[in-house]
Amino acid sequence: MGLRDTIIEGDSLTVIKKGKSSSMDRSKIGVFIQDIKFEQRKFKEVWFTFVS
Repeated sequence: MGLRDTIIEGDSLTVIKKGKSSSMDRSKIGVFIQDIKFEQRKFKEVWFTFVS
């Protein structure tokens, strides 16, 4: 038993958009985006939400 669905909330619209994107990120934060996408595979559903 574990988490199947998760919501990732953030106040950086850039990070939220890159998290949603299926393209390879080559920016300075690209390694962090890759980590997020790797961990994302552990869940059935992941939602990225911008909060201001």
